[in-house]
Amino acid sequence: MKDSLLSNLAVKHLRRLFVSIVNKIMQFSFMSSQRIGIPQFSPASPEKDSLNSPRGKMQESFSGTSLMYHLVESDWLLYSPHLYEENVVIIGGFHGVATRRILMDTPKVNKIHVYEPVPEFAALQPLDTKVTTYSQAIWSEEQNIDICLDGDFSFVPETGRAEYARPIEKTMRVEATTWQRASDRIGRKPVTLFMNAEGSEYPILSDMLKKGNDLPRQIIFQTHKVGQNPHKTLFELRSKLADFYEPIVCFDFAWDVWVLS
Repeated sequence: MKDSLLSNLAVKHLRRLFVSIVNKIMQFSFMSSQRIGIPQFSPASPEKDSLNSPRGKMQESFSGTSLMYHLVESDWLLYSPHLYEENVVIIGGFHGVATRRILMDTPKVNKIHVYEPVPEFAALQPLDTKVTTYSQAIWSEEQNIDICLDGDFSFVPETGRAEYARPIEKTMRVEATTWQRASDRIGRKPVTLFMNAEGSEYPILSDMLKKGNDLPRQIIFQTHKVGQNPHKTLFELRSKLADFYEPIVCFDFAWDVWVLS
């Protein structure tokens, strides 16, 4: 009982320390921007939408991507062994970078299930006894879906991701399965979900949370701009996650890390 209490106090202390450090860094970054000559912005500035305006420079300095690179150099948090169960599901294998980092940085992981429907990306996954690659997408239903290829990533057009993508190179039809099916394949064991799904994170996670069963212990996922109001879509998803999870970090349109409450 005493050990458990001490452990809880230690966790709370570390959380407060982390928040304090983040606040100090953000304050230092802002003060540094003032010293190098970025002028104060006015709420009524007609330049508010320009990245070259004072407001635009502030928005860029405190964007999720900028803060992520500043605080989480080399993505160390995304591959921290403390965030991983023995079983991992990766949605969006792409070039296999995440798969290789998990193999290298988290030796406790026994099995990695990679879902990558694009053949040329699936072929790039590492050949390792711990890795199983499925030539399927994860979606809210088991069906065949269209995906668009845009350079080095792919997305489902129904997500609204196309508004923020480069010109589409080609479209292909792929087989999709569901999170429920993926969970069944690993025997519903404790699992960490790692996802970079180019906008599909919204329907996938919304469907998962709506059902509310077989939830991953940890969710590490990249967030993307979709639709006409991307911030509203992002914060609505986080609100749903908060019913079951607690956030570790939330970097807008970069990475979110959530752990089961």
